[in-house]
Amino acid sequence: MSAVYKYRYDATLLALFIVANIILRLYSIDGATFTEGADSSQYFKPAINLATHGEFSESGGSVFTKGTPLYSIFLSIPFKLQGFYESETTIIFFQSLMLFITGMVSKSIFLQLSELRKGGYLVHGLVIFNPNSLITSHLIQSETLFTLLLVSTLYFSLDFLKRYNKKSALYGGLFVGLLALTRPAGMYFVFAIPLFLLVAYFINERVLNPQSTTNRIKGYIYGLAGFILVAQMVVMPWYVRNYVETEQFFLSSNSGYYLKDQYIQLLRVGRQWSEKQAIEHIKLLQKDYYKKNQVDDLCIKDERHWSCRNYLFNSILSGIVKEPITNHVKAFIQSWGDLYLSGGARNFRNYFGMSGKDKIVSFQKDKYSGLHGIVNFVRSIDLPYLTILILTTGFSFVTRIAGIVGLIYLIKNRRVWPYMIVIVGVIILFTAMYLYLGQSRFRVPLEPFLMIFAVFGAYNFPIKIMNKFKK
Repeated sequence: MSAVYKYRYDATLLALFIVANIILRLYSIDGATFTEGADSSQYFKPAINLATHGEFSESGGSVFTKGTPLYSIFLSIPFKLQGFYESETTIIFFQSLMLFITGMVSKSIFLQLSELRKGGYLVHGLVIFNPNSLITSHLIQSETLFTLLLVSTLYFSLDFLKRYNKKSALYGGLFVGLLALTRPAGMYFVFAIPLFLLVAYFINERVLNPQSTTNRIKGYIYGLAGFILVAQMVVMPWYVRNYVETEQFFLSSNSGYYLKDQYIQLLRVGRQWSEKQAIEHIKLLQKDYYKKNQVDDLCIKDERHWSCRNYLFNSILSGIVKEPITNHVKAFIQSWGDLYLSGGARNFRNYFGMSGKDKIVSFQKDKYSGLHGIVNFVRSIDLPYLTILILTTGFSFVTRIAGIVGLIYLIKNRRVWPYMIVIVGVIILFTAMYLYLGQSRFRVPLEPFLMIFAVFGAYNFPIKIMNKFKK
């Protein structure tokens, strides 16, 4: 591929990306970036306090422990320089830039698996024009930054696996540390990715190259140790800060509350309850648990207080483990279906201020009725929202089908087995983390890898069809 062609492709892609973002911005309602992103306040409130008072705190001055700081630090810079609502366009610009760079890094990951350079450009295009990722970059949600850091971590991890370059391992540790400071879930990857890389090493050296006489395991282990050490050095200041503020050592106090949301969804789907019924059940469960364990009254009044995090987590867990297996299975199926097939239409609807938001809220809170409820919901919405729903969900379905074909192709290709151990391991871990509460926005960090699979499928499916006709 000539340099002129590559330049034209990059320039065209960038120009189309700019136009797409301008159109989205022009048709959005005022302040949508701040008001329409789910959980946006948990990021912009600490950012406002950081910009105004120079400290991480909640509204009212209580210490901020419900999350990690990096995304709020990012938001606080334009808040400080421009003001709150005045910074909306600036935030969209930088998050869109993050998305474009994510596409570039995803292209590089694709080229670690294949020499098909045109396929790399297709990956770039699918990542940045993915409806789910594109609309998320216009909202106050940490997924865009998290995704950039995740693909950067994977790029350097795979480079370390390929070339045994210890610098790549250290860079991987840096980015995974920043990942954990963006969302607490990133901490799982600090230890999971080195484990995946270790398995990949043995696949590469013992299965694919059994005749190799080179023993590089010692240097490889040093590289993995460096990965973990650098990551721990990055996250340690936040642990220390929390210890100074609370005299307890933890990354985030939000795990119990997050698990409570999971349990609400498990009860809704498994028992076919309304959200209100699920919440009332959990209140009784917590009250009984707190009474038996003589928990301080503070945790009854403010369950999200940092000192209550273990009590809340354990009380919710005690209820989850008592649910019948069939309820777990139903909730998992529903969650994973939403995680991998929903297209982000709700974010588009909210961002454009289209009618029907009350119907979405009612659908989420009313008694769960499975497919029947979904059909009734689709019938109740107006044509513009239905169009967006069809287009975004259609994109998800088409790319999932192509992705399955691509995944099968990659599994049959022994050369890429070590890389697939790492990539598929990350996808499985993500899927497990979201348990019963799968949503389109939670899939944003996985979109680059799903698009890579889709491109492999798109290139190899026609070849298989032609080969069958030849036979």
